[in-house]
Amino acid sequence: MSASLLSILTERILADELSVEDARAVVIRHEHYKRVRPVRPTLRQIEDAAIREALERHDGNCKQAAEELGIGITTIYRRKP
Repeated sequence: MSASLLSILTERILADELSVEDARAVVIRHEHYKRVRPVRPTLRQIEDAAIREALERHDGNCKQAAEELGIGITTIYRRKP
């Protein structure tokens, strides 16, 4: 990796300081990075989905959903969508 490319990746520089080759390399690297790192759901989103699905399976019965998930009913009430 060239020194100028490294500086692009580690600090902001003005566009007129950027060579065409380095600019292309940064764009290609950026596009590759976006493709290889899928957006992963947060733990909160996963938990909320599990609660929502359990409530659907139990027709909105919070007590049964909480028992199935092994959590307290107050957690269901607090996190209910």
